[in-house]
Amino acid sequence: MTDINNLEDRITAALDRIRRGIEALNHAGAASPAQTTPRSDLWPVDPEDAAEAPSQLTTPPASPADTAALDAARAEVAELRSKIDEERKATKYLEDRVQVLKARQDEQIAALNARIADMRASFEGFESQIDDLRAANAKVTSHSEKLRLALADDVADASLINMAMQAEIDALRAARDLDAAEIDNVLALLEPLVAEAN
Repeated sequence: MTDINNLEDRITAALDRIRRGIEALNHAGAASPAQTTPRSDLWPVDPEDAAEAPSQLTTPPASPADTAALDAARAEVAELRSKIDEERKATKYLEDRVQVLKARQDEQIAALNARIADMRASFEGFESQIDDLRAANAKVTSHSEKLRLALADDVADASLINMAMQAEIDALRAARDLDAAEIDNVLALLEPLVAEAN
């Protein structure tokens, strides 16, 4: 951006030099004997003078030095304008590139947020399954204690044995479900890494 400002300053300076050169040419023409006739577009002309004045104001020939300076200033202005155009194109390219990178970054952030949400849901599922496993283990412990007490009193109660066995089966199922969920979660985490590697 500072390059564009510098180029604009240089163009302004070159245009000022052109204006001063034109003014110098006009002043030089006004001082020459051929240019003693007043210009009607700048001030009123006396009717007597108007009859004697030539019908059209002639411009004196510019000196080679003035012409060269004017041409050089015009060339510099053209070059500076070209550089400003190049800077603007480069700036536009960079702005477009930044927008592309920002869009890509936004997509990646959205994908990461989705993965985080999936992981949170998985962990909540783990917590639920862990609670089920704890409840099943508590039942196993309770029924095993009841069965132990019944056997200590020499009372063989088939229903206690069935309840203890069912509690143990439920605990084993809960542990198996938890292991399966854990494996599924690990596989889900590995899938994106495998896809990126390929």
